[in-house]
Amino acid sequence: MPAYQHPSVYSQSSSLLFQFILDEFLIAAQEGAKMSPLYLQLETALLRHRPFREIERLLSQVGGALAILTGSARIHTQIYPWTPSKGALGKLKHYTSIFVPQESRLDASISELAITASKSYHGALEAREVLWHLRTGPFLIPQASTLFPLLHRVVNNLNYAATLLTEVSLHYASDENVLYFHLQRRSSFDLLYGCSYVKELFCQMFPQGTEEAKGLLISRYQERGFNHLIPSIEEKIATL
Repeated sequence: MPAYQHPSVYSQSSSLLFQFILDEFLIAAQEGAKMSPLYLQLETALLRHRPFREIERLLSQVGGALAILTGSARIHTQIYPWTPSKGALGKLKHYTSIFVPQESRLDASISELAITASKSYHGALEAREVLWHLRTGPFLIPQASTLFPLLHRVVNNLNYAATLLTEVSLHYASDENVLYFHLQRRSSFDLLYGCSYVKELFCQMFPQGTEEAKGLLISRYQERGFNHLIPSIEEKIATL
């Protein structure tokens, strides 16, 4: 096992750290999007006294989403926040907490983002604990009802984080790595936001349109000797 590294070792570049944040957010938000209809179905099933096997199926699906969000339930695997066992929300909370002292001078949204990620993470942990009791002890409808506001909090905070991340992203209009990350993950962003998100974001960043963005990306990567990326940049910009 590699020796522990202080967070500053891998977060010296705020650009790289912000890409870590965006990556974990996409994973977390995708799970949140799946979970939202699930807990509504679960609530309906309880109200209509559906067969327990149906309720158990829905609880299992919610549990799967919460496991991806919070990671391993074994405490001793939580030492390294960037490991898969930490879960997407655990890593998002960790990365945003490091991001605040580095970049909070840019925008108050950065501090708010860290708080929002923490709220979502702790809501998911609480929901997972309630779910564990429901599935291992006697099933009680009043206890089950405590699950819904927790899941709602997780999803609401992820939705708010989506808005905050857009505000923070605008500060990286001159950072070719963050711009290219958005191009690479365009389909995930567009699906999550329900619109041509990356194109709209680029148009906010560049008043002269996506051609201005293409010019900046090509110029920056040529300066760094990454000429092999130019065809990919041109293709991705052309298909926005």
